Amino acid sequence: MNRLKIFILCFILGLSILSCKNSTQDRQSLKSNNFGKIDTTLICFLEENIDVIQNIDDAKFLNDSIFIVITNKELIKYNISGKQIKLFDNTGSGPHEYITPSLIDINDSSIYVWCNSSMNLIEYDHNGKFRSVLTNYRKAIKNFKVYQDKYIFFYKNNGLKQGIIDVYDIKKEKIIKSMGIFTDEDLILSIVKFKPEIILHDDYVYFIRPSTLNFYRFKIGVFDIEETKGVEDVSYHIERVDDANHLINTQRMQAFEYIYNNSITNNIFLVKDGLIIKSEIGKYYPNERKKIIEINKRFNIFNFYSFSKLNYEDITWKSNISSMSCNYLNYKGDVFIIENTMNNETEKSKLSKIEFN
Repeated sequence: MNRLKIFILCFILGLSILSCKNSTQDRQSLKSNNFGKIDTTLICFLEENIDVIQNIDDAKFLNDSIFIVITNKELIKYNISGKQIKLFDNTGSGPHEYITPSLIDINDSSIYVWCNSSMNLIEYDHNGKFRSVLTNYRKAIKNFKVYQDKYIFFYKNNGLKQGIIDVYDIKKEKIIKSMGIFTDEDLILSIVKFKPEIILHDDYVYFIRPSTLNFYRFKIGVFDIEETKGVEDVSYHIERVDDANHLINTQRMQAFEYIYNNSITNNIFLVKDGLIIKSEIGKYYPNERKKIIEINKRFNIFNFYSFSKLNYEDITWKSNISSMSCNYLNYKGDVFIIENTMNNETEKSKLSKIEFN
């Protein structure tokens, strides 16, 4: 495998870190009568007063003044000023410990941490004291969401078409329903490392598929899936695939080429009065001479869906893709982003609030 192919492999596996953050100049270059304006407000720089931070795998707000990040196989609690205030010392192979924490969810009483290595979901109180561990869900996932200590919704990533969301009943200690079906196109696009949010709103669960601008919902307790037709976008391009698993297992480089030649829907956010569906359009271009993937022809698109009108609004935002490592946080109807430089000596990582105007 030549160096460009190796780079493409690393690039694809880390595509989720690409963000919507742009300089003022970049935003101005994308202004159009058809697009709204995206602004960012700096909240804080992330200090390293307790421990260094590397790539940030996930992050969530605990409350208005505290957020928690997963970095360097650790959980670090930050205050809103960017100071590290606590390092959770739960690393290890014990039943109440994690080896490679990758995802986090927080509710009013608990912090839930998914460990990729053990495939355990571990529950702690807000101070990091162990409460319980779920050990009998043994599937790869992209994200999860806990609902009122009754259900856990797992967004699957195990290469199978059947079941996008697994509904796990906490009291019954088993999966009671699998919601949705992936297409072959979804399976290939799911190679990309991204974390689609699972939205809870008015007793409904909302989620996305990677190969469509449509989104899906089901009522908690009823579990009948509904599909909502997405916005029409001629720049959103998905090529048909006949056998994703064959392509992935025997023609991996062609699968990678499919990823950087096609669009993807990779997140959903709950905002005031509706949802924002995030996608990417355009292409990534391999540069053989420089041994890099050029990203200047790839863009983030954000489409607004109104709850009141039960339809997409004519509001769309567009932003440049950035090579910086980033994580989105959706909290109380607002969208935040952590730009992770992975080298605080030259430029500090920072938390910002995204404004869709």
